[in-house]
Amino acid sequence: MSLYQVNNWIKISALYDEMSVLDARNGVYYQLNKSAQIMWNAILNEKNDEESLKAIYRQVDGDKEEIQNEYQDFKKQLINEGWIKRNEG
Repeated sequence: MSLYQVNNWIKISALYDEMSVLDARNGVYYQLNKSAQIMWNAILNEKNDEESLKAIYRQVDGDKEEIQNEYQDFKKQLINEGWIKRNEG
């Protein structure tokens, strides 16, 4: 079971290599770039941050410390914006 889940008011549309997010609270659509998509999928599909980062490292080339910082910032933003929450189950 993953550590986080998407809140009910967030709707995801994934088609080919593009991912859109609708925040139904305000009707605003967001487009996630490829790096954000990789992080989004890791956050929602892995059981903890360590496993999420391993999944990201397999798909993204770059400095691991920088990737880790970007991951933490992205996850914090998702939580603060109310897109995701800790899985209660």
